[in-house]
Amino acid sequence: MESHTVCTPRQILIINPNSNQEVTKRIQKAADSILESDCEALVLNPSQSPNAIETLYP
Repeated sequence: MESHTVCTPRQILIINPNSNQEVTKRIQKAADSILESDCEALVLNPSQSPNAIETLYP
């Protein structure tokens, strides 16, 4: 009997906490550019959140 191995890609979930789709797309592009071929990124953001989240440093 012949055995076949099925390799499933490793996955990483990245959650962008703001609702800005352009930022989410840039995060996806950055993740895709650094991950190895056997790993895939799924980048999501909530639909009901602020457009931007910023922190002021003293």
